[in-house]
Order: sequence, then structure tokens, then C-alpha cells
Amino acid sequence: MSSTLIDARQLARRFGEHTLFTTFDLRIAAGERVALVGDNGTGKSTLLRLLAGRDRPDGGRVERHGSLAYLPQLGRARRESTTVRGAALEALGVAQPTRVLDLAERWLGGDVAERAAIDACVARRRQRGESTWFASDDPIEAHAAALEAWLAAGADTADADLATGAARIGLPPDLLDRPLSALSSGQGVRAALLPLAARPHDAILLDEPTNHLDAGGRALLDDLVGAHQGALVVASHDRTFLAAHADRIVELDPRGGAPQVFAGGWDAYEREQAAARRGAQEAFDQATARRDELVAAERETRRRAAATRGRIHGAPRDGDKHVKEWFSMRADGVEARGATVGARAARIEIPDKPWKERPLTLELTAAEQRSRYVVALEGATVQRGAWTSPVFDVEIAAGERILLRGANGSGKSTLLGALGGTLPLASGIRDCGPQAVVSVLGAVEEALASEQVLVDAVRALTGLDPAPARGRLAQVGLLAELADRPASTLSPGERTRAELAVLGARRTTCLLLDEPSNHLDLRALEALEAALDGWPGALVVATHDEAFAERLRPTRELVL
Repeated sequence: MSSTLIDARQLARRFGEHTLFTTFDLRIAAGERVALVGDNGTGKSTLLRLLAGRDRPDGGRVERHGSLAYLPQLGRARRESTTVRGAALEALGVAQPTRVLDLAERWLGGDVAERAAIDACVARRRQRGESTWFASDDPIEAHAAALEAWLAAGADTADADLATGAARIGLPPDLLDRPLSALSSGQGVRAALLPLAARPHDAILLDEPTNHLDAGGRALLDDLVGAHQGALVVASHDRTFLAAHADRIVELDPRGGAPQVFAGGWDAYEREQAAARRGAQEAFDQATARRDELVAAERETRRRAAATRGRIHGAPRDGDKHVKEWFSMRADGVEARGATVGARAARIEIPDKPWKERPLTLELTAAEQRSRYVVALEGATVQRGAWTSPVFDVEIAAGERILLRGANGSGKSTLLGALGGTLPLASGIRDCGPQAVVSVLGAVEEALASEQVLVDAVRALTGLDPAPARGRLAQVGLLAELADRPASTLSPGERTRAELAVLGARRTTCLLLDEPSNHLDLRALEALEAALDGWPGALVVATHDEAFAERLRPTRELVL
């Protein structure tokens, strides 16, 4: 088998008038560990789907060799109605060959009507330029090819492999046929990682794999990825995970240009990127400074030449022509020197000014606090289906910074919902201080997933006029092109940025953040960290991102 497992040539992908990339080339060799990084909306998830064969490019092609597993974002998979087994078979690349083989067998064993229906379906797909499922128009040959592809995908051992993988990661076998949406948080994490534990792969493609993982799930993921001997392609904003597992960084250009490739892993990427920015800026500054110096010298020389010519008219009135000729010759010489200096200035090559992205900012202003606490829970419980939360007795003081820790399913999100008033209490009391404003990240997610234009959705949530609303969006990197799009078309990360803009517009006294780094790109996460550094309000954060937790400098921790 070739050492190249994935070979993408001249890939192009567009969504309406928006172009993510054109002429994109990427080659993944056996054993390589490649990280895809870039701002939200640059196409990391889209590129992974193209590389995995889940989507078709608008141009170019992708060649794949060997076995491949693709794991979409955990949150996205949990919203689907498929079972644990169904999601795992999709990730293992077994589900599609199974559907094709089933179709071929139905054609061979079906009656005239069923065969006609299948033929019509295949014809429609051909007209749309999609896969025709059948490798041949001859039904016998098509069935043979489908059977060969089914065996090549390892479908004959898939169920046994899933059982082995479930035992390896501690997932009860009776959960395999349960819908993903019916699982607890901890079970959902293990279900998402099942394809990695089920069998070895030549290449695995992971989309934000650390999202929603608690410490135990994170350790399990690190063990599985660390033990993986094949190629890895991961899209992630998790700096700790990238530093541990990536040896090549591919940075997608937010302007749709060619990607930049950095060898040597995450630490080398950060150093090289910083050095490149400094070098480009220094070269630009030096060239412009030298040019400005010569331009200034030329202007001064020409000023002196003009002054010398002016002295001709102030020469002695005896009309001594030699004196006037001397001043004229001197002025000509000065002008000639000025022209020489000007020519030197024109010959200086000024490199392109280093392109700088608009810096992201997030303004958070805590409202005046008039009591010793912002929000408190006393004897509070929350009922969610058959599950009842622990009893919460919590008091959040003004300006306090609290870090929530605990495994998935321990009640961190439930506690945040109870504090924020987004979850009704089954018992107990929730009390807010005078004029306290408690804001919850995620509370307006539904409003920002509507068909309403984004800037209008933000105005409805904040009461801002159009210009200030656009200004708030621009502060978090959502400029006019995104502000005028339906909110539902934004990526999860862009939607989280919009919600941060909404929170920044409210006079919040207590900010509740539930895994804020799950969908934020690195620039947005850094902007949030910088905003929280100087924010005077109370803060309660549930996060498994150790780098983010360390930057918060919490005053205390609550462990559930």
C-alpha cells in the first residue's frame, strides 16, 4: 500500500457566494499527525468531511488508501436520532457499503416493481452527478462489487469489533442499540470514542474531539490517540491536546487563500508564527523608514536649492553677473543631488505590509453591586426526567471567581442552569441580590439559530440600535458579511461569538460559562480570556480546558 493515505488535490468548496477555499492541496502520509487550525468559519469541519468522503467538493478530488475512521463533533452527533451502533458504523466507514450491498440484494431478490423503483432512484442520482451506488449496470456485477467493498470495509467483523471496543472503554453492551440522545453525558463520551477503540485504523479524522469531555473522557481520548499507530488528522482549538498529539500544523486562511504549513508541532508553530510576524513587520518598518528618510532628504535638498535660487534676486545691485551665475550653478547642483536622492528612494522595494486580522475585543462591564451576594441557592434541586440533582446550597459573592469541577453527569450544567434561572427548581429557593443581572452562556442559543438576520437577532436580545449592534459583533470578529446572514447559517463557533457579543452588551453582575472553549477558535478564546482578566463581576465557570482554567485564576473551586 502507498505511504500516502489521503491525497487531496485542487479542492474547492463554496457555499453560495461564500468561498471557503480553492485549489487546496493536502497530502497525509502514514504515521503523520496533522492538526487543522484556523478561525471559526474557515472550513476545518468542511475539509474533514471532504477528506473523509462524507461530502463532495465543488472542484478537485480526494484519493483515499487504507482504512479510515471519521468522528464528527460530539455535540453534533448527540443531536442525531441514530443509535450508538449506527453512529459507530458510520464512523468506521461500514454503514455506506452495507447500504449499497443491501440495495443490490434487494434488486436481485425483488419483484419487478421494487427493481423499477431502485433503477429510478439510481437514475436520479446519476442525473444529479451523485454516487450511483452500483459499480456496474449489470446487477450481478454490481452485487459482486458491493460485496467486495463490504468485505474490504471490514463489515463482516464490525459487530464483533464494536463489542470488543465497548468492553475496552467500559461501555455496557446493552447501550449499543440505544439512541445517542438517550445516553447520559458520560455514556455519550464513551459512545463517541467507541470507533477508536473498536479496531485499528490506517488513519483517523477527528473534529473537535475534546469538546464536552470531562477529565476521565479526556484521559481515555489521550490514551486511544496515543496508542494509535496510523495517521491522525484533527481539527481542534484545544491547545493542550494539539501540543500533545500534533507534529504538523495546517493553518487555514480566513481570506480563502492557500493554507500555511508548519512542521514541528504546536510549540514550534507558535514560535514560528510569532517570529514570522516579527520578521515581516521589521522588514516592512525598516524599508519604509529608509524610504521616508530619503524622501525627507530629497525635500530638504530641493528646499535648499529653492532658497539658493532666491538669493539670486538678493545679489548685489551692481549687477555682477558672476555672482548670479555662481548662485545659479550652486542651485542646479543642489537640485541634482536632490534628484539623485529621490531616485534612490524610488528604487527601495517596500515589502507588502503584514496583513493583520482585526483584533477581537470583548467589553464586559459589571453593573453596580449593592449586596453581599449576587445569586444564591438554598436547598435547591432540579428534576430532569428520572434524574434528580444533588441538593445545591451555593452563594455567589460579588466579584467571586468560581471554577466548577466534576465528571460529566455530576450536575455542573444543572447547577449553572439553576443559578441562571434557566432550569426550574423542583425544590428550594433561588434568590438574586438587588438589581443583580445573571447571564448564562448558552441561554440564547436558540434565538441565535433562527432564520432571523444575525444583527436583527442581536438587536432583539439587547435592545441596541443597528450601529451599536454591528459594533458589538465586529468586536468579536463578526463583520458585515456575517452580520447580514441568517443566524442559522453560522458555524457553532461563530454563534458562540455572537452570544458573547450579546453578553457584553448587558449590564451583567454574574456571568455563568458552561464549557466556553468548546466552540471558540483560538483568537476568540484569547479575547474572552483577556476580557475576563479585568472583569469585576462574579464569574462561575465549568470547564475541562486546563489552559483556560489556569488563566481564570479562580478564588475557589466547587467539586460536584
